[in-house]
Amino acid sequence: MHKEEVLTSAATNIPQIKTGVFISPELIRENVYAFFSQGFDCAESIVRTFTQMGFVDAESAAGLHLLSTGLGRGMGGTHGPCGALNGAVLVLNAIFGPHMTRRKLYRINDRFLQLFLERFEYSICSDLLKHSKMSCKDKTAEAAIMLSQYLQEMLPPPKE
Repeated sequence: MHKEEVLTSAATNIPQIKTGVFISPELIRENVYAFFSQGFDCAESIVRTFTQMGFVDAESAAGLHLLSTGLGRGMGGTHGPCGALNGAVLVLNAIFGPHMTRRKLYRINDRFLQLFLERFEYSICSDLLKHSKMSCKDKTAEAAIMLSQYLQEMLPPPKE
């Protein structure tokens, strides 16, 4: 499996995608599907896809893997808040949380939620399952692609 090149800025320690590097939707989808086939759920598949691609440092990745386990299938199997959305928020928090105020982080998370709602209309697992013919695995892959695109917009290009 290919690993996309991700650089880290020494000044801010926020991961930066190298200018010109495009993370293909096919690669993201392939990773999400691979994690689903290994028995991981929606939240875990999002988190593992982005930690594997190097968006999160190895030390933080282990903790995120543990945290994401209880968030799948609508937050612990309750069909509440969407696990893919929860996983995406964990990734955003791991990348941006240590480097900005809580208020700014909330705005980043809120913007992603708005993008998610524009795409899927609902953020609650049971509503997503009831009102969409798309499988959870496919929704998770779409959410991961959206997160990748969002990160590419949010992260500054590396300093030359």
